[in-house]
Formats: sequence, C-alpha cells, structure tokens
Amino acid sequence: MSDYAADAVLHYRRSSARRERDSSIFKRRFDEFAKPGVFLAPKLRAVEGDYVYTVFTAEIQDNAYELASDTFVIQNGTIKMEGFTAKNRSKSEGIHHD
Repeated sequence: MSDYAADAVLHYRRSSARRERDSSIFKRRFDEFAKPGVFLAPKLRAVEGDYVYTVFTAEIQDNAYELASDTFVIQNGTIKMEGFTAKNRSKSEGIHHD
C-alpha cells in the first residue's frame, strides 16, 4: 500500500473509500490478491500522462474475475485515485459485480 498517497481514494461497486479513513477496505482488497495461486491475465494497459487504465481477468483462491478494470491517477509517484470494477464469480456462490 506504500504506492498509495495517504489521502488516496478508491472507487468501487457503488461506493468510495479514503485510505486515511477506510484502510480496512484497502487492506482487504490487497489481501485477496496476495493469496497463493493468483493468476492474472492482462488484456490491456493504456497510459496517458498521470492516468493508467488496465483490463484483466484473474483467478484468485476464492474468486474468478471474468473481466475487471482498474483506472489509476498517479501524481508525484503515488496513486491518488483508483477506480475498480469487475464481473467476478465466487467459486462457492455465483456471479457478483464489484
């Protein structure tokens, strides 16, 4: 999480979180992708100045991300904003949309 500014904002689902106020949300997201056996398949990466847009699929221990997108705003070497959306499937429950 050291790449994120102290006042970074994460937009996801139908909500937003600030790192300084909602650090547990940031931590849960990182913990999921840090589990053993993660497979990420990049589909697209576009960089334009301070903006980075990625599209990928992923297999995580508990979830399959059928399609996911991350958008970042990076200023002075730190992430100021991340927007994340995905169509994912819990391997035990069914399809979800993040």
